[in-house]
Amino acid sequence: MKLINLFLLLIVVYSAHTFIETIAIENRLQKFKESANVEVYELGEEIDFTFKQNDILLNRKSGHDNLIIADIITFYTGGHSAVVTDVEGKKSLEVYGYSDYYNYVREYDNDWIQNEIEVIGMRTSEVELDFSLYLGQPYDWVPFIPNNWKYCTELITDTYKEAGVQIDYDYGIVTVNDIILGRNVEMFLYKEIKDGLVYIYWED
Repeated sequence: MKLINLFLLLIVVYSAHTFIETIAIENRLQKFKESANVEVYELGEEIDFTFKQNDILLNRKSGHDNLIIADIITFYTGGHSAVVTDVEGKKSLEVYGYSDYYNYVREYDNDWIQNEIEVIGMRTSEVELDFSLYLGQPYDWVPFIPNNWKYCTELITDTYKEAGVQIDYDYGIVTVNDIILGRNVEMFLYKEIKDGLVYIYWED
């Protein structure tokens, strides 16, 4: 009974913590949108935007097929993350964890700005990252146990940590929220779809 009560208490505390984070992020996004440049596109229209090497790409929307599970994941951990690996902005380092091929850290074509429903872009000061460190490592399904695997946000923070840059603000299991609110990062991009149009907010 005590274990159940402790588990329920942890859920309540973590839910409250995540709720506060969500409010902070919405406030930060609103302030960013008010001061940023903005471009508007039709759905499906080619978006003219080029990422820089080391850009951190985040979204808060889980793509899970089950809508209830998707909402739970979206609230507690966010959707997905990547880091841009080349100077042309066309490649990204990612790990997904939903099929044999995507269960390993790989470099992919960077299609975020065109295909993701939401994109939050974050940057740090210039630093040299070693993108080969975790290539081929499997997806981390048990992030609360120390191991050599990586889940998507852990991949990003560990890659930066190896270069001496801490971007996770609370040192716990890393979520998308933790990076958005993280230390040593600045928001430079927000993509949203609203009223059937694509809005790109950006700063140099």
